[in-house]
Amino acid sequence: MKNPVVTPEGFAYEKANIKKHLTKNGPTDPLSRNELHSGQLIDNHALKQAIDGFRTHNPWAFDFLQPNERFEDVIIS
Repeated sequence: MKNPVVTPEGFAYEKANIKKHLTKNGPTDPLSRNELHSGQLIDNHALKQAIDGFRTHNPWAFDFLQPNERFEDVIIS
């Protein structure tokens, strides 16, 4: 995750992916199946900080990438 957001119900999603889901499937949370609109998404700064810290202190976790690949391109397809 690079830009985590949280829903009113507390579920965390990657911002780009949940917005794509809402556009494609309508205003429905994929986990709870309750109504969800993009305006209800809140940036999750604490989770972003934790993820960024992990990436900084654990570069080995991304060693599987080839020099011309980006993490987002491999994971999000």
